[in-house]
Amino acid sequence: MKVEILTSYQELKELGDNSKYSIHQVSWWLLKYGDLYKKVFQSYNKLCDTCLKRRAENLYITCFLKQVNCNKIPEYQEFIKFYNELDVVTELYKLEEKCYMAYDEYMTFLCIDEDLRDWVIKYYDLYSKIGVHFYTFLMFNSDGIKTLHISDAPDESFGVIIREDDFKSSVRFYDVYFDLYENKKLYPEKLKEWDEIFSKIPSEKKDL
Repeated sequence: MKVEILTSYQELKELGDNSKYSIHQVSWWLLKYGDLYKKVFQSYNKLCDTCLKRRAENLYITCFLKQVNCNKIPEYQEFIKFYNELDVVTELYKLEEKCYMAYDEYMTFLCIDEDLRDWVIKYYDLYSKIGVHFYTFLMFNSDGIKTLHISDAPDESFGVIIREDDFKSSVRFYDVYFDLYENKKLYPEKLKEWDEIFSKIPSEKKDL
């Protein structure tokens, strides 16, 4: 399967234009190599005798021993990770229409905080689905043009950047919501809720 994996990378690389892709190109590649992903995933999660023994001894199941007969090889793990990262953006694309409707509704307001607060509360769930990804994916070039940098290939020979046009509504919604929620704090109780959650997470103690 190693050869198939390398072939899939090369085909994806050739599809792009300086690492820039349309969402449809990425979706096509995911669909074409979906069966390969399933085979690699199943193989990677099939434990060899060494792994079974380590699990029985409550030890980490990793390929530190570099067993020839072990399926937990880096190439499989890297392919699974890369495929999943690209699949995330196709799931986000399914929210494009909802983001369009949310932004369209926002544009009907006259900047009245009470109305905007209701809007922020109404669309918090939508923001929570795209926010963490857009915060990570969004990049700006020297001209201020936005792109979504999804992932680099495991061998770092190319990256996958989705053009902004494919996520125009989502980017607009994200920018507006981020400003109202994070900067203007029109939903303070939700921010407080997250602060309380984070405060309960034990921090690492520094050595004295």
